[in-house]
Amino acid sequence: MSTDSLKITAGFGLLIIISLVIIQGCGELTGEISTNQAPLVEFVNVPTDAYGADTTKHYGMPFGVSALNQDVTILNMQGALMIEESERVYALTNAEIPDTTFFDRGEDYQMDYQVFTGSDTIAVLQALSGGAMNAGGAYFIDFSFTITNYYVVSFAPNVYWKGEDSDGFVEYYRYSDVSDPVFIENFRDDPGYYYDHYSELTWVDTTAMSARIYLLTQSGDTTEHVIFLKAVDDLNKESEGLVFKTFYRSNNPPNNPEIKLLESAETEYALNNIVEDTLFSLPEITPLWPGIAFNWRADDPDDKELYQIPLEFTYYLIKTPGDTLWDQSNNEWSETTQIQLSGLETGSYIFSVWVRDDGLTISEEPATISFNLIQPSFEHHILLVDETVNSGIFEIDNDPGQDITTDFYLDILSEIEGTLNNDNYVMDGVDVRYKDNSNFNPLSSCPIPMSLINQYKLVILYGDDANGPAGTSYKDNRNAVLADYLEIGGQVWYIGRKVLVGEFGQSAATTQQDAPITGFLADYMQILTGFGSNLLATGLSAEFSEALPVITNSLTESFPALLVDSVKVEMLGISAFNPDPTLLKEVDWFTRADEAQTMYVFNSSTADTTKTTPYVYSENSTVQPGATQEQCIVVTDYDGILDVYRVENVTKGVLGDIVQWNATQIWVSYQGEPWTPNDELLVDYKRDPVSNSHLKPVAVRYEAQPRVQRQIEINGFLISYYTFELGYRTSLFGFPLSLMDNSNGEVTEVVRNMLNWFFYPEIHWGI
Repeated sequence: MSTDSLKITAGFGLLIIISLVIIQGCGELTGEISTNQAPLVEFVNVPTDAYGADTTKHYGMPFGVSALNQDVTILNMQGALMIEESERVYALTNAEIPDTTFFDRGEDYQMDYQVFTGSDTIAVLQALSGGAMNAGGAYFIDFSFTITNYYVVSFAPNVYWKGEDSDGFVEYYRYSDVSDPVFIENFRDDPGYYYDHYSELTWVDTTAMSARIYLLTQSGDTTEHVIFLKAVDDLNKESEGLVFKTFYRSNNPPNNPEIKLLESAETEYALNNIVEDTLFSLPEITPLWPGIAFNWRADDPDDKELYQIPLEFTYYLIKTPGDTLWDQSNNEWSETTQIQLSGLETGSYIFSVWVRDDGLTISEEPATISFNLIQPSFEHHILLVDETVNSGIFEIDNDPGQDITTDFYLDILSEIEGTLNNDNYVMDGVDVRYKDNSNFNPLSSCPIPMSLINQYKLVILYGDDANGPAGTSYKDNRNAVLADYLEIGGQVWYIGRKVLVGEFGQSAATTQQDAPITGFLADYMQILTGFGSNLLATGLSAEFSEALPVITNSLTESFPALLVDSVKVEMLGISAFNPDPTLLKEVDWFTRADEAQTMYVFNSSTADTTKTTPYVYSENSTVQPGATQEQCIVVTDYDGILDVYRVENVTKGVLGDIVQWNATQIWVSYQGEPWTPNDELLVDYKRDPVSNSHLKPVAVRYEAQPRVQRQIEINGFLISYYTFELGYRTSLFGFPLSLMDNSNGEVTEVVRNMLNWFFYPEIHWGI
């Protein structure tokens, strides 16, 4: 053989050896080709194997002796045996400063360590007569015991392991959960049984080094599980030998779930719930309507303080009498605990939720919630709701058949019929429907039925008599219906007097001042603060003479000024409370959020210089209590003090010195006896006569325009952008249109403009 041939042969042999070394991983090149070594695997961070016996000790177990020479059970635990003569019996004679007394076996008590009772073995103690233990006494015992198969879990444990490979790396792991009692018994008798039936086991492959193993168990049973574990290396070689761990799993079914409306309080959870109010349903969820939302909960009797059993739920929606809506149901199991439904037809429904635990045990009963739905039609135009108490001064000559307020609104609607710009109605009793809510009490629980309000595009309510519903039941229920109606795209126009306190139930105490507004008015009409006149309770003088328009030269609408109808005020007898029938009492004003729009402002008679004067002469003002021999504070009848000319105490014959003043008080100095509140004064001063109500908003409107995100595809790219949608429209008039002068069609024009605004099909940009 030539030298070149030897070189080629040697080189080829070296290449084979190097290749084998590469294939074999970390095997040494010692002149022989090494074989692949099997990987190793072991369990970590798990308890001692549950199979077999273990010894443990129990300290300080209390027990009582009801009678001498009678058995007291000390240990009663399946698989547990008390170790003979391991006990120590004692009493603590002083609970605060323990003083321990120990007792002797054979003299004070005797033990029977193994008493067979059916399938269990128990340990009992008898306190002996003649010993130191007494009937009725309280004692303690320490003892040791052995227990077989002691580690029982009531949940699916997380099992951890680790592996290594000396000449490569672990590619993945395999585990098998075996609970077949025949397999386990044969395996205990002969480990070779495992190898003979290895291929029959169900193995789970994973690259993770832990897994939650569910240890499936029938409800009420305790089942033995053997977890076998293997590692597989990069050359597909499995670990050798037996690596296994025994668990015992007990399981109780989860407690039955509970369900409620998502918006309801936590106290409303129930196994079988009923939604008393009818709900609205839209084809899809909107920025204002969140859908029909339910949430549910459940727990498990096997829960531990530091470990909660993971639960899964499945749910079904049934349209009664028995039509399962599979597109709104979920026959799979998940951890979901709430849902938002939409697109449901008008009808009655039952939503059911089942729960199962990590042992796949299902609750005994499902949670159910029954509810009724209406899908709004908005097929008609106007629902006119009369909240004016039609009695006394609001009936002509006390004739119940002459309801001038309702006649006023119906006549105006009849006059406008067919003249609107975009959407016209028909006065046929259906397309425009009148609802008499003037007698509130019978209607408190259901002021406006959902089955009625959903048919109308606009609800106009009026309470022109300043006598709103007594109590809160009617107001709260009406506001709740109106809120639900607005969230599905409805529209509300409220007209009246004393609307803050009388019609919407704001506190009379707070609405005597410019106070924050809460509830429906704030949430849906964007009213921020308000002054409730509540005139009859406060004795304030009437001063509302006119509603001055804010919008006067718009290209699309123009609102006229509205004067009080003095003829109607006198006819209705309101002038009995009004010295001047051209003025109207109980007109509230309010402030609004920036998103709302002011329609009219309050024109106060105090701004008319022909009716008021800034000068006040010889007023018998009042001295505040607490005056000294040198100084007092005087309070005038009117606010807005601009200048003070004289403060004379007629009772004491003293002319005081004016020290200073503010808008409401005057500081006066003098010499002599202190002035008192009973003293007669003569005060001359100048004030600003214009009321604080002047030019404050008395009519506003609001259009909800929620912002929504949209996407558009351009050249294969999805571009996100924001736009606005039309939500709902509301308006609040704090003065009654029926008591305003309509001799030249002024009120008719206002109603026409407002209806055009309400029925406009798109967003009013810039309003």
